[in-house]
Amino acid sequence: MQVSMSELRHRITILRPVTDTDDEGNILVQTTQEVGKAWALVLPFAAKISDGYAEKVQEVDYRIVIRYR
Repeated sequence: MQVSMSELRHRITILRPVTDTDDEGNILVQTTQEVGKAWALVLPFAAKISDGYAEKVQEVDYRIVIRYR
């Protein structure tokens, strides 16, 4: 997918999950670490709207395009 740089109009932060464990391997804290920031194009990819008897589900998936780093 070719995208012009002028189309990258959203500023995003890229995060990495970080888990700290104790000596026995138990997870103590699960946080995120910032890897970097980038300009991106964010496009809605798919949407699912379901209104059932038990629950109401609304999901939206996005496609994010950034330049190669």
